[in-house]
Amino acid sequence: MKIINNATTAILSGFLKQKSFSLQSEGNSMFPILRSGDVVEYSTCSFLTLKINDIVLIKKKGVMIAHRVIYKHPSYVITKGDNNLLHDGNIYPNKVIAKAVQVKRNNKKLSKLKRNLNHSILKH
Repeated sequence: MKIINNATTAILSGFLKQKSFSLQSEGNSMFPILRSGDVVEYSTCSFLTLKINDIVLIKKKGVMIAHRVIYKHPSYVITKGDNNLLHDGNIYPNKVIAKAVQVKRNNKKLSKLKRNLNHSILKH
């Protein structure tokens, strides 16, 4: 799920000074859990606290992307969009921006998100 493009990356630096922030998503790589237009609330977090199945906001090739952690190594994670065939490769701690904690769709919080964020809907 692409979150923002290169032109707005500078705006994100202001968000990162806060403990939590929200961004509107676009794309379908995390469908059905995240859809275009959903507003995702993120919380900054320590790399050490990341777990498999967390949805994280990462920076890759100048673009912010929200994908699921499918593998965790002490020095990197591997992420993948639920709707993608290929994973994103090794994502190092300096590329992990925040962890998704809540989603609003049509101005309503999704009650099932917490369960879906913490339980895989992938078939590895």
